Amino acid sequence: MAQELCLITGAAGFVGQSCARLLKARGLAVREAGRSAPKGSDLYFALGDPINPELFDSAAFLVHCAYDFKAESWNEIEKINVRGSIDLFKAAKARGVSRMVFISSVSAFEGCRSLYGRGKLEVEKEVLRMGGLVIRPGLVWDDSERGMHGRLERLARLPILPIFGSGREPFVLVHAEDLARCVSAALRLNLPSENSLITAANPRLVAFADILKSLAKRQGRRARLIPVPAVLGLGLLRTLEALGLPAGFRSDSLQSLLYPNPNMDFETQKSWGVEFRPYLA
Repeated sequence: MAQELCLITGAAGFVGQSCARLLKARGLAVREAGRSAPKGSDLYFALGDPINPELFDSAAFLVHCAYDFKAESWNEIEKINVRGSIDLFKAAKARGVSRMVFISSVSAFEGCRSLYGRGKLEVEKEVLRMGGLVIRPGLVWDDSERGMHGRLERLARLPILPIFGSGREPFVLVHAEDLARCVSAALRLNLPSENSLITAANPRLVAFADILKSLAKRQGRRARLIPVPAVLGLGLLRTLEALGLPAGFRSDSLQSLLYPNPNMDFETQKSWGVEFRPYLA
């Protein structure tokens, strides 16, 4: 019997790699698509570029993890990440892909201030309208230094750690392996439409300052935290971005951290039958 095939976009990324590894271990054939593949091949995919129909050949499932962080203005984000993602799902549906999963973010919610969250929210609406499933991961972590959590771990090595805002902004976190298990469940579940969106994270809220303290402690250090007014931090990052100077952290990412979703819903986790381990730095 032929293996069922799952197409994963952004497969070279932190989340995409975790999903591909677990789905393969569970017996699925995985097609790992991304920008590193030769253009024109059935493995090449880049948001905003024309979509090769052969990308979907024999695919029963689609897991869309790709996001282009080079797009910074709303016009760029809308053109590349929003329109590019919606075009991907439309093409997948037209080619008969039976189950479509969009990896969104807890930064996506009505009233969100970040452009990243706004773009994810626009895609969510279209995916749900097309009968797909939406997964909103919290801050993804594991023992590596990949992703946003990895950037925070590198930040925790500084002798003095700047805390933008109060430092008590609440985070929810999800281990990369648990997120991949959630994706695996999404490919098999038959869910009513009201349960087609899930917040994928342990429900326990962890303050931003506590994350940095835990990461510093893991490195054998005691964190020295220096509060910086949020408006000053945002202004500094935007100035550096305008000058083309690398800051290692985006002003839009800081917006997401400072203004999280105040009404996260964890009830859908029960209907999906998935659990998420607590955060341990």
